[in-house]
Amino acid sequence: MEKSKLPILRHQTLKSSDVLLPSAKKPCPQKPVLPLYSKDPNIAFTSTVPDFTMNKVCNNGKKNVPPKRTVPLPRGPVTRYRLESELRDQNQLLEAANNTLHNRLLSAQSTIQEMSEKQDNMQEELKELKQRLEKSLIILESRNIDPVSGEQIIADAEELCKIKEETKTATENLLKELKYFTLTTKEQKRLVQTLKAKWKEAEESRNQFLEEQKAFQTDMEKFRSSLEDTEKWLDL
Repeated sequence: MEKSKLPILRHQTLKSSDVLLPSAKKPCPQKPVLPLYSKDPNIAFTSTVPDFTMNKVCNNGKKNVPPKRTVPLPRGPVTRYRLESELRDQNQLLEAANNTLHNRLLSAQSTIQEMSEKQDNMQEELKELKQRLEKSLIILESRNIDPVSGEQIIADAEELCKIKEETKTATENLLKELKYFTLTTKEQKRLVQTLKAKWKEAEESRNQFLEEQKAFQTDMEKFRSSLEDTEKWLDL
């Protein structure tokens, strides 16, 4: 009959030389206190003892393979100290990772807030640009201007330049005529003043002539009356 190949567990008796005394425990470092932040999600990492016997294997749709049976190790003081040391190291690593994640979360939140503010500002600017574009399009449509080619704009600019040139020429001609009219008016005014002076002199001469004529007629009347008186005396 063949012997069984399955391992048989046997309790080994520990000799007095193999027994190890527990060493003095080192003091654990204090856990860093995380800052409270009300807007952060509740992220809590618990430092519980991991269950080494429950290991689930997930192979993306494959069947779960049952874990192999392991031979239980003798739980002595050395094994317990090693487990405590490993758990302490894992706890410190988890706390450091928690701090790193917390800092990253704060940085991400500040970045999100800045991006949100920039997005709001850009939306306001975009809204204002749309309003200005609509107003410009309305003005172009009212003037029958093509917003793409701008042909009407060029035609209007040329016509405006032409009107400006014509206005400038007409203004210069009008200024010349006004200058000539001013000179002519001054000449006419001088002539009128001269004619007025001559007319006044002629009127004074006429008045003087009338007075002299009146005096001459008076003298003639006197001479005639004296002549008649003389004739009467001669007839007597």
